[in-house]
Amino acid sequence: MTDAPDRRRRLGLLRPDRRGRLITTLGLLVGAVAAGSLLATTGVAGGESPSPSLSTVSNTGVSPAPTPLPQDEQALGRFEHSSGAPMGDNSLLAIRGTRAYYRIGTGASCYATGPALRGEHTFGKMMCAADFPSSERPIMDFTVMHGTRRDGQITDLTVAISEGIAADGVASVGFRTAAGEIVATTPVQDNVYYHATPPSGTVTELVALGSDGKVLYSQPLPLG
Repeated sequence: MTDAPDRRRRLGLLRPDRRGRLITTLGLLVGAVAAGSLLATTGVAGGESPSPSLSTVSNTGVSPAPTPLPQDEQALGRFEHSSGAPMGDNSLLAIRGTRAYYRIGTGASCYATGPALRGEHTFGKMMCAADFPSSERPIMDFTVMHGTRRDGQITDLTVAISEGIAADGVASVGFRTAAGEIVATTPVQDNVYYHATPPSGTVTELVALGSDGKVLYSQPLPLG
């Protein structure tokens, strides 16, 4: 068993990432059980036979996570009230670039992302999903889209940031174009994925891939 210091060393070093303009504030977002990413709809499993490895997240994290700041405590209280998920000990799953990933609470599939270098808050986005992890939903996605506002509508949507938590059986996460091409894949490490360089063009779906490169699951992205 890996002890806590070794586990912390495996979490990685901080390094700057590329930040796009976001149309969604990456602050404290609270909500109940979410369906899909922040701007996506429910996905579709690619395979017919459920895989046990898609029903587990082995990374339980390093406890305790950084002490929640006052703003975090308020957000966790609202989140517990709205989601019905019991909040308890939080654990740090990983650090990727300037982003940190957490498991929050106990007895529920609740996760959070936030800045690795804490400022006013630790948790930026929080989500629970009763069907995660499973073959029907092997990833918990926190993708945010960026677009241009024209005449009151958002158009030309592209991926601003894509990150999330993945089941053990997911080897990588990428995107599918309208032509069906899989692009911008990134490996899943310690059940966490983070696209340091999101695709610059238009993509239609987020896809989870197995170790054989086959699509296990796809999740539509909004088009504008």
